[in-house]
Amino acid sequence: RLPPLPHGLRPRIGGGRANGRAVLSPCGIGSDAPVIRRVERRHEWKRFAGHPLFVISSFDTWARHRESWAARCRFEYRTRTPLGAEPAEPVVVEGVQFALVSKTSPYTYLGHRPITITQHASRDSPLALSAFRKTTANTLLGGVGSALATGRWLLRSKAYAHAHDVVSIRVTGDRPFPWQLDGDDLGDVRELASDYWPDALTLVTSVPPAP
Repeated sequence: RLPPLPHGLRPRIGGGRANGRAVLSPCGIGSDAPVIRRVERRHEWKRFAGHPLFVISSFDTWARHRESWAARCRFEYRTRTPLGAEPAEPVVVEGVQFALVSKTSPYTYLGHRPITITQHASRDSPLALSAFRKTTANTLLGGVGSALATGRWLLRSKAYAHAHDVVSIRVTGDRPFPWQLDGDDLGDVRELASDYWPDALTLVTSVPPAP
């Protein structure tokens, strides 16, 4: 039996939703979902060669199975506005081939090294959007290298669009596009709606908040 929590604190934290499903870990739209799809076909290898399997599947999906994620998507999103202010006008990003809707950071790990796509995702903030308009070898390899380092290359790249404090996102594709959530392949859809969900969860902790 566990001892009682010394403070019994239960702060509320925000989450997200994507097509009605809860979002706490990144939601991937585009090329990472077919990678997960291919990895799951070889699920017996994951226990012994998890990271190499993901790397090999990523290159294989990009090089030989582009048709599985080649949709171009239109993103329309709104950001948080100050209390009492008029709602922000939606921002539109066209031609997106791969995107992440994040509530936490880092996106994932390569071994023990974090892959950080955005610095603006946390439990105490709305959603963060990271979108790639191009998925060329230079863009993807540069993005991975940047995510493993300082992240500056990503912020300077014209192929990359990012936003934080996002409260709603609507995605439409020129054809069905794949998506995943928390490492689960969720198939292909033509539209996806995501929004910020304030006070979604109660976090039970024994550590008092900072003053």
